[in-house]
Amino acid sequence: MSTATETMPKTRSVKASTPEKAKKETTPKLVCNVTGVARYTNATYLANKAKARNTSVPALLATYVSRPVAKLLREGKAVAEIQGILGVTYNSPLADTSAEDILRLNGKQKRS
Repeated sequence: MSTATETMPKTRSVKASTPEKAKKETTPKLVCNVTGVARYTNATYLANKAKARNTSVPALLATYVSRPVAKLLREGKAVAEIQGILGVTYNSPLADTSAEDILRLNGKQKRS
C-alpha cells in the first residue's frame, strides 16, 4: 500500500517596508546647452570640476556643452552655426555667449 502525501506550497514571510525609506539621491544630468543632448554624471565629478575651475556647480551646469560642440567652438564656429552643422533646433541659452566664455568652463584646461 502506498500513501500519497499532499505538498503544501512553501511561503515565506515578507516584512512590510517602512514608509520612512532612505531618500535616494538623484543622479545629476548634464544637458548640453547648445544641442540639448543629456548625459548622466555624478555629484563628485561635478563638484571636482567646479572646484578646479573656481566656480559653482550651477554655473558649470549653465554653461555645459558636449565634447563635439566644444571642439567646433575651438574651431571658431558660432553657436547658431554649430546648431546648423549638427542639425539641431534646440533653443540655446548660450546663443549670445562668446566662445571664450563657454570654453573657459568646458573641456580640459591647462594647469599652471
